[in-house]
Amino acid sequence: NSKFVQYCINKQFNSLKMAGGFFTIGTREVSSIHIPNLSNTALENYVNAILAIKELNPNADISNEEKKIDCIVYKLYGLTYDEVKIVDPKTPITKETYDN
Repeated sequence: NSKFVQYCINKQFNSLKMAGGFFTIGTREVSSIHIPNLSNTALENYVNAILAIKELNPNADISNEEKKIDCIVYKLYGLTYDEVKIVDPKTPITKETYDN
């Protein structure tokens, strides 16, 4: 569940008519999306941090952790910063942050 995978799904299914703004994604659709082999401890750490923060305060701001997760996911897929801007034109991630 990432902005990049959502972008891929939207791109893949942009010609479909959606009822109420939603479409059903099944095994066939998911199997067509490349999912990298994950063995990323940093990603797991950020997810665990989000879960811990939300357990203490369901209304807590986790945007910083989400931004870090987005960076990791974009890099797992080998995206350049210019490609990140295509996937998420409003990304709060700066080029400097992404390159480091």
